[in-house]
Amino acid sequence: MTNTHLKIFACIIAFIIINEDVLSQPQIYQAGFSNDERQDVIQTISKLEPLFQRDPTKEMAIQLADAFLYIKSYKKAISYYEYALEIDPLNERETENYFSALFEYGDLVLASTVSKEFYIKFKKIHLKSKMDSLENLSKSKPIVVENYTSMNSKHNEYGLYSIFADYRLLNSDYSPDKKNTVTASKYMNPYAVSLKSEDADTTKFYTLLDNEKYLYTITHYDPVERKVYITQNTSIRFNLNNILNSTSTMKLFTAKINSFFQLDALVEFKYNSPNYSVGHACVSKDGQVLFFVSDMPGGFGGSDIYRCMKMEDGSWGAPINLGKDVNSSGDEMFPYLNPKGNMLYFSSTGNSIFGGLDLNKSTRSRANVFGKATNLGVPFNSNKDDFALIFTDELGEEGFFSSSRTLGLGGVDIYRFSYEKKTPLASKKTDANNNVRISTTIKANNQENNDQKNTDVEEDFVDFSDKRKK
Repeated sequence: MTNTHLKIFACIIAFIIINEDVLSQPQIYQAGFSNDERQDVIQTISKLEPLFQRDPTKEMAIQLADAFLYIKSYKKAISYYEYALEIDPLNERETENYFSALFEYGDLVLASTVSKEFYIKFKKIHLKSKMDSLENLSKSKPIVVENYTSMNSKHNEYGLYSIFADYRLLNSDYSPDKKNTVTASKYMNPYAVSLKSEDADTTKFYTLLDNEKYLYTITHYDPVERKVYITQNTSIRFNLNNILNSTSTMKLFTAKINSFFQLDALVEFKYNSPNYSVGHACVSKDGQVLFFVSDMPGGFGGSDIYRCMKMEDGSWGAPINLGKDVNSSGDEMFPYLNPKGNMLYFSSTGNSIFGGLDLNKSTRSRANVFGKATNLGVPFNSNKDDFALIFTDELGEEGFFSSSRTLGLGGVDIYRFSYEKKTPLASKKTDANNNVRISTTIKANNQENNDQKNTDVEEDFVDFSDKRKK
């Protein structure tokens, strides 16, 4: 959830208290809303929409629009704001809400128009400044990005974390079966995969955890202690929108891993709690600082990034919030410290400019203090969710990130990027791993259904998922 959202939810939804014809005053939104609050909004929508159909009014249209914006159903929010707009001009709060719905949905042309009208009418520049920031980031130096198709399928894959030799850790909700094919799984599990192969036919998947109870993902391998950091989620399905704001609770575990990709027993993180979520861990290269996310009480709203220092006895010290320069009233997720240890990368809805989760970075200013977060711009960010960035070299010039952008193979795909390429990766060409190479300068999308029109892609993606070997 963006900073703009914090301002726009002054009124969220009217609750039906006495009967269907009596509406209460709207509630004041508080940052870091709970699952109960979300469910209340959804239930109220189901009651309010039939009333609106029988007797539509501007008041009800605004209440429904605010409610749909609250649960990130942007298209429906836009339709109700525009219905209200046909009756009477929108006030300051309503216009700001309408802008946010357009912006998050990806209709940036109309959002820009609304931001200018807002500036003229209400003499406030923050919406226009957001559009100007988006334009400046869109003009940044192009980065070569390619869909890493030999690791992607028609379902969800994310993360490609270095482990040892030529192996990486991959999270996927596909499961290799006994016949060496890949079948859809109800749960997401981590795998070790070999990148050293002549083609996708020889890619090997090693199952690290095989379960039918929780959603398990790995976000870090610590080469100092040869252990993996595992997030356990009680949710049965991978869903970025509900990964924290749902009935599920995340817990953090560690496990030693040997060269045969066998895990020791899972060890629970000492700061796990049944009352809040803890997960998405990473550790500094020297093994002395642990970063993780949590929505524990006392944060800035949603999920925040915390750090723990390693004590002399080898245990982790008390969690310390990284502060307001990194954390926002939205959700911060998937922290990653670069190999040099001077830059923290993470995804955020509170510092989102393009929509959904945006990749951000924060420079270490001293000791373990990090400065103001800055958005990475395009092509790292899109109007979908972009997250889990890591580097594969010491200089921080190439690596991987994950994204749910429209033109991928499945719901979430892994993308490979490079800052330094003498020539763009050629379209209509595959590398040794059968990865379809594309030269992308992904622009902010004007509309959700116009993603392909606004992306420079010359070759259809090829699904190699059926060729995977166990």
